[in-house]
Amino acid sequence: MNRTNNSELYERVTAAGKFFGGLPAFAEMIGVQYRTFHAYLSAKRQHNLWPLLPTMLEAFPRLSRQWLYFGEGPMLIGHGTPLDRPVPLQEIAAAAEAMAAEAGGTWGDVLTYIVDAARAEGEKREPVADSRQIQELQEKLLAAQAKIIQLQDELLTRQKEGQADAPKAAPARIGDSAARL
Repeated sequence: MNRTNNSELYERVTAAGKFFGGLPAFAEMIGVQYRTFHAYLSAKRQHNLWPLLPTMLEAFPRLSRQWLYFGEGPMLIGHGTPLDRPVPLQEIAAAAEAMAAEAGGTWGDVLTYIVDAARAEGEKREPVADSRQIQELQEKLLAAQAKIIQLQDELLTRQKEGQADAPKAAPARIGDSAARL
């Protein structure tokens, strides 16, 4: 979703609700009865939505706080990234940089600090294995799986041989079990 500057809060909440599975499901996810929630979606009653915004952000972490509160920037953080996947750090940093540039002043300084801290944290992490290392690990895994299959086959063969060599028990007679009791 693109910028929706100058839109009313109730319009942004309506758009988010429709995006995240429909207004009834959205209301349920934030713990509000649908009839009550739907009534708030008007210019006259949108003031009732303000206390619900933190709950919306908690229930839908991909929803942009900047967009929800102020109508600035995109509706989603990590737009283009599937909702079931985490947003790459670089994309979050880029979004924060854009917000810092727009905010200016103290908020701009705070957002710049956050971006710098996130970048420093990202640099401390161990590098991801390269494709050669991944391929080597996959080959080791396949070799281990083949060895497991081979050992299971040997075990089954030995069990079958053991059953064939073992003496067969005589069939039990009905009177035998009664005599033992």
